[in-house]
Amino acid sequence: MHKIKLLRGCTYLLLLQQGLAYADISGKVFTDFNLNGVLDSTGSIQNFAKNMSINTALDQGLSGVSVQASCVTSSGSTNFSAVTDAQGVFTIATPNTVEGSQNCLLKLSSLPEGYSVGSQSTSDANVLTQFVSPNASNVQFAVKQTLSYCQNNPDLATSRFAHGQQTPNPPYAGNNDVPNIFAFPYNSGAKGQPQTQPAGWNEPQLDNQDPAIQNLALAQQVGSIFGLGWHGASKSLFAAAYMKAWTGFGPSGTGAIYRVDMTDASNPTTSLYADLNAIFPATPPITGADPYLTGIFSPANPGYVQIADGSDSTKTKGAYITSGDTERDNQMGQIGNAVSKTAFGDLDVSSDGKSIFVINLANQQLYILPLKNTSLSPADASFIKSYPIPVASNCKINDGMFPPGAFGLGEYQGDIYVGTRCDTGWAQPQFSVFRFSTKTQQFDTAPNLSYLSTKDVYSIFKMQLTDITFDFMGNMTLAYRAFSADNGETNDHYGVVRRACLQDAITHTWSMENNGNCGSITTAGKDSAQGPNGGDYFFQEWPADQGAGYHQASFGGLAQIPGFLESAYTVVDPFQVYTAGVAWLDMGLGDLATAGQRNRAYSLYFGRGSTVDNRPINGKNGALGDLEVLCDAPPVEIGNRVWQDTNSNGVQDAGEAPIAGVKVELFAEKIDLDTATPLATAITDAQGYYLFSNDMRGYPATGNSAPNDISGANGGFDTADIQGGRASSNSQKFGLSALQTNTNYQVVIRQAEGASQQAPLKSLVLTSAKQGTDTERDSDASLLTNQAISQVTTSSDSNNHSVDFGFKALIPIDLELSKSVSQPNVVLGETFSYTLTLTNNSATTATAIQVKDALPNGLSLVKATPVLGTFNNGLWEIPSLGANASTTLTLDVTVQQ
Repeated sequence: MHKIKLLRGCTYLLLLQQGLAYADISGKVFTDFNLNGVLDSTGSIQNFAKNMSINTALDQGLSGVSVQASCVTSSGSTNFSAVTDAQGVFTIATPNTVEGSQNCLLKLSSLPEGYSVGSQSTSDANVLTQFVSPNASNVQFAVKQTLSYCQNNPDLATSRFAHGQQTPNPPYAGNNDVPNIFAFPYNSGAKGQPQTQPAGWNEPQLDNQDPAIQNLALAQQVGSIFGLGWHGASKSLFAAAYMKAWTGFGPSGTGAIYRVDMTDASNPTTSLYADLNAIFPATPPITGADPYLTGIFSPANPGYVQIADGSDSTKTKGAYITSGDTERDNQMGQIGNAVSKTAFGDLDVSSDGKSIFVINLANQQLYILPLKNTSLSPADASFIKSYPIPVASNCKINDGMFPPGAFGLGEYQGDIYVGTRCDTGWAQPQFSVFRFSTKTQQFDTAPNLSYLSTKDVYSIFKMQLTDITFDFMGNMTLAYRAFSADNGETNDHYGVVRRACLQDAITHTWSMENNGNCGSITTAGKDSAQGPNGGDYFFQEWPADQGAGYHQASFGGLAQIPGFLESAYTVVDPFQVYTAGVAWLDMGLGDLATAGQRNRAYSLYFGRGSTVDNRPINGKNGALGDLEVLCDAPPVEIGNRVWQDTNSNGVQDAGEAPIAGVKVELFAEKIDLDTATPLATAITDAQGYYLFSNDMRGYPATGNSAPNDISGANGGFDTADIQGGRASSNSQKFGLSALQTNTNYQVVIRQAEGASQQAPLKSLVLTSAKQGTDTERDSDASLLTNQAISQVTTSSDSNNHSVDFGFKALIPIDLELSKSVSQPNVVLGETFSYTLTLTNNSATTATAIQVKDALPNGLSLVKATPVLGTFNNGLWEIPSLGANASTTLTLDVTVQQ
């Protein structure tokens, strides 16, 4: 009611309806690609030569997530909710009757499949349940998608093809000790165009054996390899045998999938993971017969081109030795004809780390192998599944220029995408992509992308679609490899790279780029006459020996780091002729002005006369294979909050205060907590949070050097780290090498109660555990000899940010004890009764009550009858007595003197 005075001198009462004034809670739910707990809208690292910047992952908002708020008002709790928009932003209107700090509990009530809690930020936020003020802004929830994590500067791995027999066979097989698989830093190379030599164009240099370049497997260990797949949790690189003229198979032939174990990064070891021909014996082998050892050739008379190994002093090591056999010396005939019909195409490891996907070129089926710690054998045959790959309805099956064939693989949102090629008319190839649902274990019957390439460059009819990657917008990058680069021809042939944009996420359909346009972006490749319908999206894809008007340079391998704005691919002549390497293409996800350009390139090696011992390798003709990102396994984290449970209900409610300064320790399971040294120690911060993490970025291989320090030491963190790691603090401990996946631990607050109770917990006791249905909000600890203990088992695919400790006030207990007798006078030998009445005059339950009652001399006990508890040897023990409740103990006794 407001009283106002009008100009006429009359006084009126004006009644105003008082509506609630609202404030807002606003924020964002985002995918945290590098799991640093921070919303990265910008970020960069320096290239290896330190003369240019490289953009790192940009975190992306997550749409369709329900955010719920529960706020405390004078009349109780009020609930609100909102759903994130396309950018992951949410706004929740809250009434201004909500007052005070942290009086609103904010929670993600649901996450899309494949998403889970991310990393706690250094400011303690971003976990799935947060406590905020009613007008809080910029509230952030960091989540992670299954295996979308990658550090800022991982290694890339690729394969190359050494000429000749790959296994030792004196005096030939001179390339058997050449590295066929190697790795190098993502930030290699420099900015510049072909036919130039910008500073850092070949840094780090393979020929100089810079320690940044690592040889992973020799020719004699793996032979000819194309498909590569990485399993970060076991640090294993899987490599599939590939049929290529001029380059023989490894020791296990056409059906081999090898495993390169990089657990010890300085000493990788190679072993056979699976041989499909041994697991599924057949004639001919299910992955095809080895054309170097069958037909007109044999193990005694192999069809490998002969390379001198130096054991014969009359033949220079590395020299070609003609044999006089035309098919052997020219690698044509049955050898060239076996290409794309023998061994494997692309190989990928599933995003959940449980399976290996690989294309069997011999029978055109998708194989799914279980990923185990040990090699597969015939006993595992029932666990290996295979699925025929569809063919588009307009394809010629038997009378085309070439038969239908699948090769490339990619994964998007848990499903597998297979790239295929078929002939729809003479030299009119159609490239299609089919989705394989990992849930239904079925292919879509119609292509999800179909591209009739008659309006593309003419030579595309000689190419295969060999690799597929997806960016965070769901758009495809497609790498093509020249078929003729592998079938024995000696002319140089290269593939292309194309872009396909997501058309409909519900129907899983994509559309191919068109004259330099994809989606809403048109690049400078418009009207270049070098792509679909007159232009190409990636317009700086050209080899040094051809010039800027020839946009074909691909070897068919692709790599995309989640969240990055560029894609890497294997390429011919990145700067100079006779070289092979990698180039990085701008996807157009950041600055539209740079869309489609080449950001930088790197020359891995020279293919003629420039290796250490001058031995021949494929310099340009299909010289490199697949490209794989070696991302670490995501960090394992345990943590959350210590709080005061004001209403003693065992659940974190809005408005309940955090407890700062509490020492929380991490122990191995089944260990003596009184004498053991903790694996790590954290002190809860001002908001009650603590964190333990095995994030090793920036830490030495031995891990955190001061895991139990409580004076602010960073644990040996390298402040120059570019991988996205974080320094330890009192409340957050990173670099904990002892914290592993799928392992049991104890999170402990010692001296939680008792005479030596920690000071921040004074006058508090542990609240009840496992109350309510929300595991994010309950208290998880049980009390054992004054120690609050929570048992935790880590997972390989999610963090545990819900290990909470609630403490409630120690309320004084007011107990009253009275005693009555059944009769005032007794005589010798008579029996009568005492009745003890215990009353709890408190407003809370009393627990662990003990009453001692000794009978006077001359009386003997006949019977004791407690209503609650037990009575033995004069001690009445009562487990609990409710507020304002009473109970009795009746003692029947006899007078003996």
